Amino acid sequence: IDYDKNNPRGEEEHQILSDPEFEKLKLSIQEHYILEPLIVKVNENKEGCFVLIDGERRLRAAKKINLKNVPT
Repeated sequence: IDYDKNNPRGEEEHQILSDPEFEKLKLSIQEHYILEPLIVKVNENKEGCFVLIDGERRLRAAKKINLKNVPT
């Protein structure tokens, strides 16, 4: 999914990025890729956009390590 076309649930970004587990997640994704796909649904109000149901931390970690694609 396009990073700019999803609507995260709204968990505070600074809480996610400052979490020590977030660093571990980034390293894991770099080494093994994303093993559990993100869950999204089509945003009925915005064409071509999605609402992220599950996987916000994985999506943010992928974005931080410049991963171009994530499984959904």
